[in-house]
Amino acid sequence: MLVLKFGGTSVGNAKAIKQVYEIVKNIPESKIVVVSAMSGITDSLIKAGNLAVSGNEGFKDVLDAIRKKHNDTSVELFGGTLESVNELLSELEQILFAVFKLRELSDKANALIQSFGERLNARVVSKYFQSMGLKSAPIDATTFLITTPDFLDANPMYEESKKRAEKIFGRYLREGFTPVVTGYIGATFDSSITTLGRGGSDFSATILGRILDAREVWIYTDVNGVLTADPKIVHDAKTIEKLSYAEVRELSYFGAKVMHSKSLIPAMEKHIPIRVLNTFDPNGPHTLISDETAFLGPKAVTSIKDIALVSVEGKGMQGLKGVSKRIFDVASKENVNIIMIAQSSSEQTVDLFVKDSDVDIFVKGLEKEFERELQLELIDKISSKRNLSIISIVGDGLNNDEALHKEIFRISYGYGFKILSIVQGSSENSLSFVVKRGDVSKSINALHSELGLAKPNTKTINIFQFGVGSVGKELIKLIKENEFHFEKDLHLRLRYVGLARSGSFAKGDEVDAHILNWDFNFKNTGLPLNYIITLPKNTVIVDVTNSDTIGMDLLELLSLGYNVVTSNKKNLATDYQTFKKFTTEKGKFLFETTVGASLPIIKVIRDFINSGDEVYKIVALPSGTLSFIFTLVNRGASLKDSILKAVELGYTEPNPVDDLVGMDLLRKGKILSYVIGKDFKENDIEFECFTKAKTLDEFFEDDLLNFEKRIKELSKNGVVYPVVEIEDKLRIRLKSFPKDSTFATLKEGENIFEIYLKNFSGIPITIRGLGAGLRITAEGVLQDILSLEAYI
Repeated sequence: MLVLKFGGTSVGNAKAIKQVYEIVKNIPESKIVVVSAMSGITDSLIKAGNLAVSGNEGFKDVLDAIRKKHNDTSVELFGGTLESVNELLSELEQILFAVFKLRELSDKANALIQSFGERLNARVVSKYFQSMGLKSAPIDATTFLITTPDFLDANPMYEESKKRAEKIFGRYLREGFTPVVTGYIGATFDSSITTLGRGGSDFSATILGRILDAREVWIYTDVNGVLTADPKIVHDAKTIEKLSYAEVRELSYFGAKVMHSKSLIPAMEKHIPIRVLNTFDPNGPHTLISDETAFLGPKAVTSIKDIALVSVEGKGMQGLKGVSKRIFDVASKENVNIIMIAQSSSEQTVDLFVKDSDVDIFVKGLEKEFERELQLELIDKISSKRNLSIISIVGDGLNNDEALHKEIFRISYGYGFKILSIVQGSSENSLSFVVKRGDVSKSINALHSELGLAKPNTKTINIFQFGVGSVGKELIKLIKENEFHFEKDLHLRLRYVGLARSGSFAKGDEVDAHILNWDFNFKNTGLPLNYIITLPKNTVIVDVTNSDTIGMDLLELLSLGYNVVTSNKKNLATDYQTFKKFTTEKGKFLFETTVGASLPIIKVIRDFINSGDEVYKIVALPSGTLSFIFTLVNRGASLKDSILKAVELGYTEPNPVDDLVGMDLLRKGKILSYVIGKDFKENDIEFECFTKAKTLDEFFEDDLLNFEKRIKELSKNGVVYPVVEIEDKLRIRLKSFPKDSTFATLKEGENIFEIYLKNFSGIPITIRGLGAGLRITAEGVLQDILSLEAYI
C-alpha cells in the first residue's frame, strides 16, 4: 500500500485536481491520498481569524474569496457547487463571526479555523475521483489521528491512532476505495481539532505510512524532487536521485524547501522510503529518501538568509562555569531560536547565530543576564552583526573531509567572497559557514559549480534532414542508437524537427511518429523552406540526398545563418564560384563526407593551409566501392565477380555503373581541388571515362573485356587503381603502382589520400581508412553535425 500526499499547488485549482486524478488512477497498487488545502487558503484562514479577533470586518472579504475559490473550482469540475462544501463554508462563517463578536481567538479556535482548508479540499478532490469512476471517500483525519493537545503544533499518539486507522482504512482498502484524507490536522481524545504545525500535511502522510505499514510514502510537489540548490539562485540545479533521512533533515534545517525534519520521523522509525515527485511532471526525475545515501560527499548547497551574529566576548570567560547554559536559558525565555553556535578553543568568545528579527531582544536579554559579569569585566562586551547568511553544504561524511574544508576556502578566495565564520558541528551531514548577505548568490553558485553539483548544460541540436534513402535512414538509426551517450557524455541532445524527401516532408511532432513507425511517407507536400526558416538557429540542415536541385535552398538557409552538413557532392562540384558561395556564407557549411566518408580529409588539409603550408599535389583513391572492387581484382579475382560481390554487400550505388563510370571520382577531385584553392578549367581536367554503359548488364556485355584488358596491361608494373591526381591539372585515370607502394597494401574498401605539402620535403601525409558502406558515410555526417556544437 502507498500513501500519496499532494501539496497545495498540486490541488490548487481544477486543472491541478484533474492532473492528480490522472496520477492516482494509473497507480495499480492500493493507495491512500492525503491532500493539503488549496494553495494560499491556509494563509487566508489565518488572516481571516486575525482580522476577526481584532474587530476588522475585512475578514468577510477574505471569507468571500475562500468561498469563491472553492465554488469556482467545483463549478469547473462538476458544473455546480457541492453541498458538503457549502455546509463547511457556513460553519466557518459562523465561527469567524463568533470570534469577531467575542474578540477572542484561542489556539484551540485558531486550529479549528485553519482546519477548514484541508476539510474543504478533501471533499472536492474525493468527489472528483467519484465523478470519474474511481471509488473514493473523503476522510477527516480527526476521526483517527489522535494527538497531544498542543493545538497549533500537535504530535501524534501512535498507539490509539493506529487502532482507529486500521479500523477505518481496512474496510475501505479491502473494498477497493481510494480514501482522500485531510492533511495537517488531527484531534485530541476529546475530539478538539488540532494542527500539526509547519509541514503538517507531509507529517500526516508519514504518520499514516507508519501506522498502516505503507510500502512507501510519495510526496507530490511542484518541483522534480529535492534539488542540489535553490533553482532561483542556481539555474543549473539538478534533482538529487537519492538521499538519506539524515541528509534531508540537514537540508530542511538549513533553509532548503524540502520536507520538515519532524515529518521524516515516522518514516525513519519504520524504515519506510519516501519519494518526492512533481505532480506536473510525474514521470520526470525525482528523489528517493531512505536509510541509505547514494555516496559520501556533498549533495547540495543551501542557505538561511537574514541572519545576525551575536557575540559574547571576554578574557574572563575562560573557566567561567555555566555560560552556555545561561545563554540558552535567555534564548528560551525570549523565544529565540539559536540556529548555530561557535565557541573559540580558548573559551573567550561564543558566537551565536539567530534570525535578524530576534537580535535586539536577544542582546537585551543577554545584557540583563550577564549584567554582573559585564560590570566585573569578566565579559568585555555583547555585540551583534547583521545582514549575514549561513551557507550549508549537505552530504554524508562531510565533517571528516579535511580536503573539503580547504577546498571551500580556495573557492571563496577564487570567487571573491569572504567566509566570516565556519562551523563544524556534531552532525556528520553538513558543513556550514557564514558570509555577508550580499554574497549569497555568488557563494552558492561558486560552490555548486566547483564541488561538482552542477548539471552539465545539455545543449540541444535540432536536425532537419533532407533525404531518407539508404544513408539518411542509417543516419537516423545511428543518432537514435547513441541518444543516451550524447546526453550523458557529451551533454548534447540531438532532436529531429523535420524530414524531407522529394515532394513531401514531415515536421514537428510528426517526425517522432514517422521514425518510431519507420514510415517515411509524409503528408505535407511541396518544399519545406517556409517551415525551416521558422526554426531556431540551433537547427542543423542535413543534406543526405543525391539531388542536384537542392543547392539554391541550402544557399538561402546558409545566408540566413543556418548551419548545413552535406554528403551530397553534386551541388558542391558544379564550379569553383558555387563552391565559394557555399563555403563563405553566414552559416557554417561542412562537407567532409563528400570526399572521404568518415575520414577527416578536408579538416586536415584546411588545418595545414591555415597554419601557412601549401598543398601542391594530391594522389587519392576516394571511393570505397572502387577500392573494394580493384583490391579484389589485384588479388586475382575477376572484375565481374568483384563487382557482383560489391553489389551483394551493398557497397555500390543503386545503379553500380554510377560507380564504374568514374563521375564520382571526378566530383570528389573537383571538391578537393577547390579546397586547396585550384580552379581548374575544362581544359585543365583530364577525365578518363571508364565506361559509357547505362546499366550493369550493358557494361558486362559491351565494356567488360576491354576494361579487363586495360587493367591487365597496367598491372604488369604492379597494382592498378582508379585515382584522382591533383597537381598542374586534375586527372581521373587508371594508374599502376609498384608492389612496394602504399597503394599495394590497401584492404578491400579502404580509401587512401596522399597529400603533398610544401614544408614536408616531398614526403606525403597519408590518410587511409574504410570508405565503403552506409554506416561509414552516416558516421561521417554525424561527425560533422557534432562538430557544430561549438557554434550553436
